[in-house]
Amino acid sequence: MISAFIISGMLIIISIPFFMGKGLFLLPKYNSMTPKEKEMYHKKYDAKKICKATGYLLFSIAILIFIVGFYNSQIITLYCIATVFSIFLFYSTYINAGCNK
Repeated sequence: MISAFIISGMLIIISIPFFMGKGLFLLPKYNSMTPKEKEMYHKKYDAKKICKATGYLLFSIAILIFIVGFYNSQIITLYCIATVFSIFLFYSTYINAGCNK
């Protein structure tokens, strides 16, 4: 229960730079790109939208983990897991379709 609150708090803290639009360096694929690839990435995608979408993703998962830790019920845990999968599906669709320039 306490570990759920700690993980939830950590995800909320990590989501803050993404909400501010400055967390692009935290994305795994972006760090391994060469400067030329980064330039092409910025031409294709809107970096601010990607950062905000990632912030919303982390924040919503943090809220769901907090709910699981607070109620400590199997039914709510299963519901939250299903919700996380649907959030990931929406996130991946939004990044591919909605964050293009």
